[in-house]
Formats: sequence, structure tokens, C-alpha cells
Amino acid sequence: MGKILLIYPNPRGLFARMPYPVLCLAGYLRQRGIEADVCDLQLEHKADIDYKKYDYFGFSVQFTGLQIKSALETARFLRDKGVRAPFIWGGIHPTITMEETARNEFVDYVVRGEGEEALYQLLVCLDSGKDPENVNGLTFKHNNKIINTRDMDFIDLDKTQPLPYHLLKKIYDYSEFKRKPSIIGIGTSRGCPYNCGFCYVEVVHKRKWRAMSADRVIVEIRNILQYFKPDIIIANDDYFFSSMQRAREIARKIIDEKIDIKWSGGMRFDSAVHLEDAFWVLLKESGLVNPNFGGESGSTELLNLINKSITVEQMEKTVSNLAKYDFVVYANYMLGLPGERLSDIVKTFDLIKNLSAKNKNFFTGLSIYTPYPGTPLYPVALAQGLKPPDKLEDWADYQYNSVSNLPWLNPKIKSVIRTATLFTHFSFNQRLNIKYNIPHNNLFFLVAFFLLSVSARLRWVTDFFAFPIEWRLYEYACRILKISER
Repeated sequence: MGKILLIYPNPRGLFARMPYPVLCLAGYLRQRGIEADVCDLQLEHKADIDYKKYDYFGFSVQFTGLQIKSALETARFLRDKGVRAPFIWGGIHPTITMEETARNEFVDYVVRGEGEEALYQLLVCLDSGKDPENVNGLTFKHNNKIINTRDMDFIDLDKTQPLPYHLLKKIYDYSEFKRKPSIIGIGTSRGCPYNCGFCYVEVVHKRKWRAMSADRVIVEIRNILQYFKPDIIIANDDYFFSSMQRAREIARKIIDEKIDIKWSGGMRFDSAVHLEDAFWVLLKESGLVNPNFGGESGSTELLNLINKSITVEQMEKTVSNLAKYDFVVYANYMLGLPGERLSDIVKTFDLIKNLSAKNKNFFTGLSIYTPYPGTPLYPVALAQGLKPPDKLEDWADYQYNSVSNLPWLNPKIKSVIRTATLFTHFSFNQRLNIKYNIPHNNLFFLVAFFLLSVSARLRWVTDFFAFPIEWRLYEYACRILKISER
């Protein structure tokens, strides 16, 4: 069998983050007998790729924007070096724009959705010289025509191997380990049964929730602890608490097997509001320190628009109830939704302040709505003036978390959103806390972080979003440094 290099293109965030997608793929392929290596361009350089060693190159593109630019630059570099091996693209963005991606000159195959089995079968097919039209889960060019094979069936997550962290060349250079508390992600399930208007799960996961058993989750936890000693293990699932019975089993096994960890997982307010004290006590005993939620908006009208199926009252009751357990409760809110008015933003800000008053350990983040093809809200965004790219190379300039994608917003609302969402990396809605979230010991970063933290807190408390000079300078610095993260 040929050998593949799985490349994680650089999304150019402020700090390098663990490239979980390529680890999942590499572990699966190695389990099936295919030699697979990992190249993380966050910490490695394309010029150092020993391209003569590989028969195939995979590009895992999770993020729209600068990660696409990095992938295209790397693919062009390899072609210029004379590499003629197939380039196979996968990830969220190639899945939601599969035909546009497949048309690009540097893309030979797109692996759609959950990529492990489709990639494995494609490599076997190519190695044996067979027709890839017989492999499910692919999109590719053939005689100037785009071919879409039928979807690949989902894999059994219990049969996957623990992540092969040893394939990472600079394993301790990721921001997860440089911050305090240190963190590491764990994937225990995929997909979500809900259909929020902004979310990609319908396209990628067909609204199917699939999970590892409690026993398999324990295996993954022990694998993490072989490599790392994180302060918190974060379940980076789409919806960890989709099954409360499974969550109970995992918590009970952690307790019974005396695994000393702290952990975090994603919930929904409409489920959490009905949970009894005994459930929360069990979770706390198992080490849960941070239940996190998607609140999205303080406007009932917008919650209905995005089909969130939660209420402001559920948010208030849940956050208030969780105060007695001393959890760090986190919820994210989204600004810039189609039709959003300044009055809706004020409702969201007022809700956050109300929740902060109910629970001293409630923290929040603010993000900007980003329209993506295939999501339920995308047609609404198009109807309100969105002009999307129509080629892969143009999507490289399409920024996540940017008001430039939202033509329905007036300049005043855009300015407020640009400023407020930049507060997210700082503990703006609660007491000033400069120890949390800064993964660097560099004096310049520490001073800048402190000053921006003070500014964020003062502006939030006083509702003063005018003349945001320091935040425009911060944005400008990110652009100059070619950092995509806001």
C-alpha cells in the first residue's frame, strides 16, 4: 500500500491548537494497515516536507478562510516541486462546498463528511488501479464533469483506535499546554440531532448523533493521561450530553475507576433546566467543572429564527440553579443574525448581564454569525444580500467571525458587533481575570492582554462601544500579523 501524508493547513490563529482531525484520520488508516504520517503547518513548514516519501497527500480543511489559503499555497508548492501524487481534500469546508472545491486545479478528490472510511477505501482503490466511482463519499472531476458518489455510511466509533499523539512532532508546543488551566480535547461522539439554523451538522452529519460507549470513552481518557497531565479534559463533541444516560455511565465509571480528572462538556439549556440535583452531584463528583452551552441570543424572535428551541427563561433558570454547584458555566452568544436590530443586540447584552448577576461563575463569549452553504439559514442570508464566493480560492478570503459577510447590518450595528465580539478572549462579563486564557509568558503579550482586559471590562460595564480605537488597533495588528483569530 502507498503511504499518505495528512496535512493540517495553518488557520493562522493567534496560537497553534491541537490538530485533532488529522490525528483521527491517521489513527484509523494505521489501524487498517496504511502508513499515514501527520504534518501540522501551524508548527511545521511546507519547505520541510519530505514529499518524495509519500504516494498521496491529504489536506484536512476544517475552517473557511486562511486555512484554505494555506492549503492552496502548500499544494502549489508541492506541484512546483514536481509532485504528481493525488491531492485529497476533506473536512468541513470541502464537504459543504464539495463541487466548488473539486473544480480547483489542486484538488483531485474531495472526501465528504466523516472521512475515515471513505479515505481508506479511496486509497485502496487508487493503489489497485480501480475506478474511484465505486467508492462512496467522494466528489471529483472526471472528463470535465463533477462526479458525486453516494454518501458513505458512518463508522462505529467504538471500533476506532485511541488518538496517536506520538505522530505530532512538536507535541508540547500547542497552546492547550501553555495556558493555565491547561486543556486537552477529547472526541467521544459526532453529530447532533438538532437543526440550528447556523450549523453545519445537517450537511456533515445528517443530524445523526453517534457516540462511543462509556467503556470506550474511558479508554480514550486513559490514552490522554498516558501522554499528558491536563488540568481539564474538554469534550469537543458537537453535543456531548445528547444522552443523559450515557453521561451518567461515563461519570460513574470515572468515579468507580478512581480516574482523577477535571472535565467539561456541552449541554443544551432546554435539557439542563430539567435535570435533578442528584445528576449534577454525580457529575461534580466525577470531576465536571465546566458545563458549557450555546445561548445564541437574548431575543426570542431571533431564537425562533435560528430554530434554537430554547427560551430566555430556561437560560436564566439553569444558570441560576448551577450557582450552588460552583461550576464555571460558559455560554456563547451570536451577533449579526439576519434581520438583527440594535434592540436585539441590547436584549442579548442585557441577558448576559442578568445571567452574570445570577451566577458569579458565569462566563460568556460573543461570536459573529457566519453564513455557510448547506445550513438552514443560508437561503435567508442570500435573500438579504449575501454575495458568496463561487470558487475555492475566493473562499480563502472569506473570513469566519467577520461583519464583512453580513450586508444587512447598518454601520452602527457593525461597529458595536466588531468591538463587542473582540472582548471574547477576555473575562469581560465578570471580574477581571488576567490569569485565564493567556497561553504565553512573553511580557509583551502579558501587558497587551492586561490592557485589553481592562478596556473590555470597562466598556462592557458602561455600555460604551463608541470610539473603539484600541480595538481597531488590535484588529489591525491581527491583519498585519496575518492572524485570523478574533
